[in-house]
Amino acid sequence: MSFVLTHPTNKVNIVSALRALFRLWKEEHILERDFSQFFESFRVRHPERVPSFFTKEEVMRIENSISRSSAVGKRNYAMTLLASRLGLRASDIENLRLNQIDWDNNLITLTMQKTQKVIQLLLLAEVGNATIDYLRNGRPKTELDQVFLSSRAPYIGATKSCVCAAIQNAIITSGVDVNLKHHGPHSLRHSLANAMLHEAASLPVISESLGHRHTDTTMVYLKIDIPLLSCPRNGRKYYP
Repeated sequence: MSFVLTHPTNKVNIVSALRALFRLWKEEHILERDFSQFFESFRVRHPERVPSFFTKEEVMRIENSISRSSAVGKRNYAMTLLASRLGLRASDIENLRLNQIDWDNNLITLTMQKTQKVIQLLLLAEVGNATIDYLRNGRPKTELDQVFLSSRAPYIGATKSCVCAAIQNAIITSGVDVNLKHHGPHSLRHSLANAMLHEAASLPVISESLGHRHTDTTMVYLKIDIPLLSCPRNGRKYYP
């Protein structure tokens, strides 16, 4: 037990290995005593994970670092804005279809891949302009209905790994500090939640914007800036 306690970073692996070893010894009749109850009572506390995020200034730096002079750059810029401005997951950017964008009413309506929840998001001007630029000047001519495509023939819909790689590359090459941070599409999603908190958005509003089924899920984003939640501004609190 003292060995486990003195190796906190490996507690989970150590306990798992010891459980398997004692089970084997019991099955091979090397030990008479059954230690399974002991391991059932031993629980390793997992450290609470705080979501990685970037400041508003860092997000702007990431967006502006993407060159839009090429077809790939136009595509990657539009995909990045969908993550940073609308909070879409990589799977939702991958599966975005042409008919899900209502240009007349500036709306995007889609079914989120993870939750299967139908959401409707306002198509912000910057996001819409970036997407139009890609569709008109960067997207290959094809009958495929996915908005984002591969950059080389034979053209196929952009995959989740393609979206993740494009956004991750944009973050790294922007020069923002990524030390000890996750730096993919989800970090931009967290960054949007952080920005909304600073703009006094309530929990239900953030939850609806991110497409969560329950506000309990959104609580993880509140770990970003707990003191802010109880800090009143103009007579109101951030927490609903």
